[in-house]
Amino acid sequence: MELFTLFALIVVISFSLAWLIKRRLGVKLFAPLPEYDKGWKNMLAAALPAISAAISVLLSYYINSLLWP
Repeated sequence: MELFTLFALIVVISFSLAWLIKRRLGVKLFAPLPEYDKGWKNMLAAALPAISAAISVLLSYYINSLLWP
């Protein structure tokens, strides 16, 4: 349960940061991809690096807890 809560929190934070970057700074992330110009696809494209980093952190935390209890 603790791991799921941590994952959900990281996902929410990454999507919030992606929204803030898009909305406040006006930065176009993944600009060469014209299909990511609207809506949730743009937010998903902006949040993908943060989501992949969060998944790798969670996997390393899980593997470390298995190896060194």
